[in-house]
Amino acid sequence: MNLDAICKEIKKVIPLTENIFREFGKMLTVVHLEKGQVWEHEGKLASHLAFVNNGILRKYMQKNGNEFIEDFFINGDFIGNYQSYKLNEVSKSCTQALEKCELLTLSFERLEYLIDLSKNIGTFSNHIRTKRMFELSDRYSSMLSETPEERYRWLISNKPDLVKKIPQYYIAQYLGVTPETLSRIKKKL
Repeated sequence: MNLDAICKEIKKVIPLTENIFREFGKMLTVVHLEKGQVWEHEGKLASHLAFVNNGILRKYMQKNGNEFIEDFFINGDFIGNYQSYKLNEVSKSCTQALEKCELLTLSFERLEYLIDLSKNIGTFSNHIRTKRMFELSDRYSSMLSETPEERYRWLISNKPDLVKKIPQYYIAQYLGVTPETLSRIKKKL
């Protein structure tokens, strides 16, 4: 199991002793997903945090047979429905691999054990939650105040590799438009 990328991400936020990181590494489990495989299921209680070591995933909800993409996760991202776990509520969304993925997973129970073990791990856990909260707030604001063209411009400037790798109908879902509208936006640009 290669821990270099996750170690690098953690060290961006907190100092990490070799002992704590070794303990942390022992608790991680490698999960390999095939393209199309679901990691977190709608209607089930979430139990794990994951680090995307390799691959792309999408988090989406379904309503009346339509899918709405909340977000995409790429190498270096942390994912997990902590709200589902903490409130003991089933997840309202699914997280699915869009290509072969390797995740490093940690149960929320073990994360809480590590938080008790190290104040720095608690700081890092809060950082992940806060970062995600800000990302969701920005996404919500974007959907309400920006045009689909503005949202597409943001996506191609902030996640250009993602735009190249995933099907255009997923990008259209993410932007809240039809594939035909996305084609018009792309021609315009």
